[in-house]
Amino acid sequence: MRRSKGLSLLEALVSLVIVALIATLLVQSLLQILAIRERILRVEAMSRETMLVEAWFRDSVIGLVAEMPGNPQRFAGDAEGWSGWSSMALMASGQRGISWRIVEQDGEPVLAFAVEGQSPRTLRRVGPGARFHYIDAAGSAHDRWPVEAVPQEALPRAVIFVDDETPSGTYWFAHVGAGPGLPQSIRFSEDVRLEPGI
Repeated sequence: MRRSKGLSLLEALVSLVIVALIATLLVQSLLQILAIRERILRVEAMSRETMLVEAWFRDSVIGLVAEMPGNPQRFAGDAEGWSGWSSMALMASGQRGISWRIVEQDGEPVLAFAVEGQSPRTLRRVGPGARFHYIDAAGSAHDRWPVEAVPQEALPRAVIFVDDETPSGTYWFAHVGAGPGLPQSIRFSEDVRLEPGI
């Protein structure tokens, strides 16, 4: 018997099944790659947002100024937030009264920023243990400001925001950039502990 030069029906079906399996694997791989890409873009956007909020926080602290003539507002802070006068206020020009606070929104703690005369703006979610600390010129950490032990200091030397309960942990240290009598460097005492009950 003479054999034809084309594919038999069985050979054609086997070839189609193999091609269909390969196509299915390729489509599944492509879908996985797209899902991974979406997750990476989401994490990148969250990181960018976090870095932007941290930069705003640092700028606000760097621009803090002590009491000025005609300005009754003085820097004051506790573990839940602080308010003061800054020359680098976010969303405002010139020297303005500002505040950074941890507030409740829809039952969750969030970090909010407000410029004097404007409504507060929610910047990001934080953990329930998020808090602020204030460093004096001697390098000691305090959970409120002003501190009775150092009444001559109108401004802390640095402000720290700590949120241990976020997945990667948040620790922002911002050095106050202006103020009368502020020393050039901070000397940290050996007993500085940034825990909830300093």
